[in-house]
Amino acid sequence: MMNTGMKEADTFFRWFEKAKKYFEPFKPELKSQIINYRSRKGEINLLLNVPDNLRREFAKIEVPAYQNFVITEMIDGATFTQIGGSWFLENGKWKLDASKLPVSEHYLVKLEGHVPEYALERLVRIQPSSNRDQTEEEDKYWLSSMLRNAELFEKIWRELLIEDITVGVKVSIEKAFSVAVPVELVRRFTEIQKWIEVGRGRDKEKVVRQWSRLRSVSHLGKSDKEYVETIDSLTEGETFGKYVSVDDPYRIGEIRRSSIFKGIFPESMHVDTNTILNLRNPTAKGYLVFKKRKYSDEVRRLFK
Repeated sequence: MMNTGMKEADTFFRWFEKAKKYFEPFKPELKSQIINYRSRKGEINLLLNVPDNLRREFAKIEVPAYQNFVITEMIDGATFTQIGGSWFLENGKWKLDASKLPVSEHYLVKLEGHVPEYALERLVRIQPSSNRDQTEEEDKYWLSSMLRNAELFEKIWRELLIEDITVGVKVSIEKAFSVAVPVELVRRFTEIQKWIEVGRGRDKEKVVRQWSRLRSVSHLGKSDKEYVETIDSLTEGETFGKYVSVDDPYRIGEIRRSSIFKGIFPESMHVDTNTILNLRNPTAKGYLVFKKRKYSDEVRRLFK
């Protein structure tokens, strides 16, 4: 028996089967059924068989518009060229004049619609990543995602692929900086932060005292601006991406620094990992690995 959650999800995916039934006279073959988890976009591709006798019998084809699905494309199955302006929406129906189609017995029709977020949550279970294994060399974060009740969905839809499933990982970098950056530099930037905070107030004596404390902290080899630029560089997605890897079937997606700082350094980096699930491979598991020793060595080298 289908539980309440599954029924709610099924309600929002019925347009796949509903749309297919409209084309039954043309013996539709389901070629692909794709959902993009990130964009919430659903897509179905049907191959229609339209011999001459059906072309004459169904010269005018009308498909009732169903919720949010639209017919976006039609392709000639013989030449694989797009048939422009073939379908149009009128009075709540998608309409096609079959007599104007190029001579062919096979056509590929694409239908698209948007899937509500909570419906997708009924389809896919994403386990929040957790730090499972730590060594001096690296940190490992466990990744896990799966289709809920895959066997049931296989009976309902037979073909289903969900792409761009994102498992976000919060990779801690605070320690990588704290063990590699000179204490004097940390102290100087801490005093700079305090001076900025005091400067926002109206107590001039506090401003003067803090300025005096700041001047008493010695400069190191580079200017303050250069050190800030170094921190920014080390926490750019492209740079940080060199120190993380993922197991198949995952791949690295967007990487961005946290907006939360511990002292002068970002607390963590947010790494998106993406994968694909389908009815043949309903689960995806693996590790994201952060090479923290190598990253810390690079921090130490740049702050010498």
